[in-house]
Amino acid sequence: MQSASTPTNLEYLLVLGVSWLLVGLILTIHFVHYPSFRYAGGDWAAAHAYHTSAIGPLVGPIMVFELGLATWLAYRSGGSWVWVVPLVLVLLTWVNTFFQAVPLHNQLGAGYNQTVIERLIKANRLRTGLWVAKAMWVSWAFLRS
Repeated sequence: MQSASTPTNLEYLLVLGVSWLLVGLILTIHFVHYPSFRYAGGDWAAAHAYHTSAIGPLVGPIMVFELGLATWLAYRSGGSWVWVVPLVLVLLTWVNTFFQAVPLHNQLGAGYNQTVIERLIKANRLRTGLWVAKAMWVSWAFLRS
């Protein structure tokens, strides 16, 4: 029987899977998609509207699942630092997303602005680092178990 602080095999698979899935997505966005904004031509408003309407339904549910799973593991572990750290990293990712990335995207929705694109790329470094750190942390937790 599993102890209260040890995730089940399924929980480990879920937390590892969602963590590394989000790393893959954010690396693609950070190194490919956002930099491509610099070269946007033609109908910027349509291109940016497409990006925001396409990425939200893809990333949103995964982020909600990640938050729920991180909360569950921190709770189930009795507040063990091993599982509170990933929860804190997830919460910081949400803060970065909704207080930095979303407002910058809202500005870009009003029109092409090279300065705002550069600010978005710079702000996204933190979100990228948080998701990479979280994925590495849960991988470490898995390996040490």
